[in-house]
Amino acid sequence: MRILRVSKKAEAELVDIITSLSDFSQNAATKLYGAVIDKYDRLLEWPFMGPVCDHIKPGWRFFSVDGTYLIFYRVTDEVVEILHVVHGMRDLVRLYMYDD
Repeated sequence: MRILRVSKKAEAELVDIITSLSDFSQNAATKLYGAVIDKYDRLLEWPFMGPVCDHIKPGWRFFSVDGTYLIFYRVTDEVVEILHVVHGMRDLVRLYMYDD
């Protein structure tokens, strides 16, 4: 069985998103945080359900949260690794061009 690993970068990105959103609506921030954690659980249960996005990085997959945010991750035999959590309107290719 695979384990879930969340990168420090993904943790920091999620904190930034939730903090920014809470400036406008604490309720919306709480809902989004819960939705992201729910998606983490789903990805651990069904790791290949997110489509591949080799055009951004080979081996990466993504999954949408509330149609606005994206979770980028990769899957190995032992781990589902959450790499990034970002707003979907960002220039994703440029953002992760040099990311390992």
